[in-house]
Formats: sequence, structure tokens, C-alpha cells
Amino acid sequence: MLVLLLILFYYFFTEIRSTEVSAAELARIYSTDLQTADKKFLNQEIELVGKVKAYFEFENDNDLLEIISENSVVSVFCILIDNEQINKAKNLTQGTEIEIKGKCLGLAENIFPNSVYLNVNSIK
Repeated sequence: MLVLLLILFYYFFTEIRSTEVSAAELARIYSTDLQTADKKFLNQEIELVGKVKAYFEFENDNDLLEIISENSVVSVFCILIDNEQINKAKNLTQGTEIEIKGKCLGLAENIFPNSVYLNVNSIK
């Protein structure tokens, strides 16, 4: 019984804390030291804080939300998969403060070169 209680306690009262980082800081780290950035962020749940730059809607692919990175080398894009998150993102205007939780996919050349991508779980 005690073991069950300990398991329940662990399950309900501990959570994997995500790393909070600004879009500017994420872009800066990825533009200066890819290995360090990947060690810290790649495949990790992060809370990205920043301002909306643009929304990109694609017919045959996932929509993207670009976050202002204040970096001329690396951009930050959030991949929108869930319809609820897509609807939230469509209503955002440029310059809106935003907090996004999701999984960092690292630096990629998918659609926009020199960009860090994040799979979105939630938008606040």
C-alpha cells in the first residue's frame, strides 16, 4: 500500500519542468553554438516567450507561426498541428506577446533556412 501511495505521490506531484526561454535567446544560442544549443534544447519541452512576427498558412502542410527572434541569422518558427492551436494563431496580430509550450526540433532547413523549429503543444 505504501508503495502505491508513493507512486501516486510521484505521479501527481512531480512534473517534468520545461525550460523557459525567449525567442531572442533561443535564436542567439543556436546562431553562436549549435552543439550547446542542441544539448540544452533539442527534443526538450520548452516554454518559448516572445512576440508574433507572422503567420504562414499552407494548403498541404502544417501552418507556421514566426516569432520575433531579434537575430539576423536564425529565425524561430512554431509548427502548428492541432486545429485549436491553429485557430488561436490565426487570430494573433503582429507584436502580440505570446507564450508557447512545445518540443524543440532544433535548427532545420525545412521551409525557411537557418530556422529553429518548435512543435506546438499549447499557446497562451
